[in-house]
Amino acid sequence: MSFKYRLLLLVIVFLTFVLTGLVRASSLLIGIILDYYVFCVLTLIACAIFKSKFKPLKIGINLIINIVLALFIANLIDQSGNIFTRAFYVFPGALLILYTILGVLTGVLIYKNATRYAGLIFFVLMSLVFVKYGKWIQDKWFHYIAYSNFGTIKSEEIDFFWELEHDNTFLTNKHDSLKDTYLVLDFWSSSCVVCMLEMPAWDSLSQVSSQLPVVIIPVFIPYRGETAEDAMTILKKYDIRYVSTAIGNQDIMQKFRVAAFPTVLIVKDNVIHFRGGTNEAIKWLRKMEVY
Repeated sequence: MSFKYRLLLLVIVFLTFVLTGLVRASSLLIGIILDYYVFCVLTLIACAIFKSKFKPLKIGINLIINIVLALFIANLIDQSGNIFTRAFYVFPGALLILYTILGVLTGVLIYKNATRYAGLIFFVLMSLVFVKYGKWIQDKWFHYIAYSNFGTIKSEEIDFFWELEHDNTFLTNKHDSLKDTYLVLDFWSSSCVVCMLEMPAWDSLSQVSSQLPVVIIPVFIPYRGETAEDAMTILKKYDIRYVSTAIGNQDIMQKFRVAAFPTVLIVKDNVIHFRGGTNEAIKWLRKMEVY
């Protein structure tokens, strides 16, 4: 395939991502699934237009190459030119790459007479998977992106020194007051709307008598020059009165491998027993009969 046709396909693919991105902005799940169907149709159209020049498989391979290239360009734009700040597959997401490539392959199978029935069967099976497991697949994947696990609880021994300033006291993993105590660290940021919506759950829980020693500490990560006073203002705005926040930084985020907000860690005796979201953390505490 000549450079002219490859460039044309790249432009079409990129513009398609921009248009479907409008859907992803309002519903990520629907937008990603839509990409499967859009690229299936796009492949059929491309095969019909270029049938006299190229074989369907060659068109499909070039579409796949351009999908990866378009997302590579999108990643550069999203990261302000610094591609090394996070893994490429995070933006706009490996699921998007997977679903679009499957869409292209489905289109190729349907277009070719020899594999048309196989392509139609695969199309129906993919539709059934989206209906029954689409949200489950997305939830599992994004749980992995945010917390480095698919929802399974694995203990992680802390082999580093950490320190947090909380209520005019410096807490460390060697602090006597934390011995035999469940320490709940809720990493949050002012840029995280979900954090604000879920914070009251910790405020309410802190008012309930626990069965076992537990300390709940939201860890504020300053954003663009924010200070401790900014954190207090935010907590006051959302009427958070019973839990006081600690002030964290990028160093403690890296040590605890926090990649998203909110991230809740439950630590006891220098071991991270839980890593995940707020609702999951509260369920875990109740399962362990802490509350």
